[in-house]
Amino acid sequence: MYSDMTALQAKMLALVGWVDGRFDENERTVLHDVLKVSPADDSLKEDLFRLADTPPDKDSVLATVATAPREIVAAAIKNAYVLAKADGYLHNAEMDLLFEFAVAAGVAPDRVDDFQRMLNIHLSALDLERDLFGT
Repeated sequence: MYSDMTALQAKMLALVGWVDGRFDENERTVLHDVLKVSPADDSLKEDLFRLADTPPDKDSVLATVATAPREIVAAAIKNAYVLAKADGYLHNAEMDLLFEFAVAAGVAPDRVDDFQRMLNIHLSALDLERDLFGT
């Protein structure tokens, strides 16, 4: 179970990293950091880190998102949002893909504004945590 969920999260992050046409070093760092704390074995983590070199199949990932536990998808979306912002700019294609993940998981398509607001609140909370605790 952990391996499947780690793989899904890594694939979601990789897709977001690649959607703007390049997977830069800051995005690689986010992917590495997420995988580093994952309970998956080291061999799987190494395989998944290679997603920074070759993006996974989007349709396959969306199909898996549709059947994955919501809390796993929500955590992956939050991490993917952090990855999307890692290069200092949130591309429209990145936000569109994040919302595609949410819709695949069951979020109503008319909630795009709520979705964006919630992600911004999440990022603000991460900034606060980093500022306060240096994490």
